[in-house]
Amino acid sequence: MSSGVQRPYYGWIIVAASFFVTTITSASGYTFGVFLPPWRETFDWSAAAVSGAYSVCIFFYTGLGVVAGWGVDKYGPKVTTMTGGLLLVSGLLLTSQVNALWQLYVTYGLIGMGMSSTYSPLMTTALRWFTKRKGLALGIIGSGISAGPLIMAPLATYIILNYGWRFCFKFMGCIAGLIIFVALMLRRGPEARSMFPTGKGDSRSVSEPQPKIGNPISESNDFSLKEAAGTKAYWMLGGAFLMVGTGLQMVLVHIVSYSQIQGTSPLIAATVLSIITGSSIAGRIIMGIVSDRIGRKTTLIFCVFLEGTMIMWLTWASSSWMLFVFAAFFGFGYGGHGTQFPALTGEIFGLGHMGAILGAVVFFWGMGSALGATMAGYIFDMTGSYRGAFMTGAAAMLMAGATTIFLSKPVKGRRLNLGRTR
Repeated sequence: MSSGVQRPYYGWIIVAASFFVTTITSASGYTFGVFLPPWRETFDWSAAAVSGAYSVCIFFYTGLGVVAGWGVDKYGPKVTTMTGGLLLVSGLLLTSQVNALWQLYVTYGLIGMGMSSTYSPLMTTALRWFTKRKGLALGIIGSGISAGPLIMAPLATYIILNYGWRFCFKFMGCIAGLIIFVALMLRRGPEARSMFPTGKGDSRSVSEPQPKIGNPISESNDFSLKEAAGTKAYWMLGGAFLMVGTGLQMVLVHIVSYSQIQGTSPLIAATVLSIITGSSIAGRIIMGIVSDRIGRKTTLIFCVFLEGTMIMWLTWASSSWMLFVFAAFFGFGYGGHGTQFPALTGEIFGLGHMGAILGAVVFFWGMGSALGATMAGYIFDMTGSYRGAFMTGAAAMLMAGATTIFLSKPVKGRRLNLGRTR
């Protein structure tokens, strides 16, 4: 007999678990810069040599995204996330024991492998649980990417100063071990019988019409990775990912250095980066909700155009208040666009093989990120200024927005043709 108490929708438990996992993995990987000074002091390694370990981490993080995506499609999020958790824990604990540069490259490769099993698998899983509020759900999960380093960077700094960097990695390894237990709460998706109710809630209705881009995701006409790669939509989406990654990392990697060149103190420069991170959390949540109303495509276009505009503002920023304004609006757009890419991918290609497809297009972002960070440094070395680099980054963002305008759902079976939006 029913007690009359309505149980909470399990999809929100999926969101909570995914947020925790995303926060821990980003805290583990994106606090790399905190360890640069103690490593250089301990081993006398150059900054360039140490930074190569972070490049290895990003390579495996994005390069293995398609493998992790395939894993969640085939085995579900529980197995995939637990595997990633084990790799992440191993990488962190082994890093606490490194004594040679090549060992650091190996251990950060393991960390990157562990991180790869979070973004695509968790975003894919959340999309399978939500229809009406998927923008909000993805925004909450994605905010963990910003919350992780926001929390861990000052905490890791405190631990390093008082207990040493080796102890800090042991501490982070123990925290990362919680991922293995949290992963037990993850499920592939609602049961078939409860996935199509006629009542209220976040599940899909039997009578739900075939969507346009920006509306609830279709359960039929799913593309495989091979089929998706044969469409213009896939390459346009990948191109947008690449250009956004290029512009984004030009800023994130070099904003502290640029701020100090403009005459700010190291504390103010660090504050600029913190504002970007903090406002990105607001952007993920708010624009996730907004996208539920106006559509993913429109929201994505707005966010990347905002970022491009603010990067152009950055080239003229010569005072602290101008840098703070830039950081607030750029960070908001950065957080906002992060929620839209996975949702838009699902709406274009369906959910059946979305893990593999999202993992593949995220690799474009990885290539753009590596290109942007390196290109900005090269331009600065050649010219003594970041202006050329940031104008290039702004152009990349605006091109990504323009590309997205022409993005539409392809007709299955029609290769390299966007076809007609259904």
